[in-house]
Amino acid sequence: MVDRRNDKIDPYTGEKSNTPDTRENKGRYQNAYVFNTQYKDEEKVVEILVNPEFTESEALIKAKFYGEAIGRLPFDMRKDL
Repeated sequence: MVDRRNDKIDPYTGEKSNTPDTRENKGRYQNAYVFNTQYKDEEKVVEILVNPEFTESEALIKAKFYGEAIGRLPFDMRKDL
């Protein structure tokens, strides 16, 4: 596997409201933790949103996990993120 990650997830950059919770209570909005990452093979910054049910430190762990997994995808699969 090729790791295209930049090994950089910015620390918690704030919360983003108007993020729909699609798991339950459809139609309700929540504030999600926002982390930014950038991959070596593209210029744009990708936002990673983590549900507020986690603490900030747990959210960072989740963001790193999913950021790495997304970074392993080929560019064509990530281009519309």
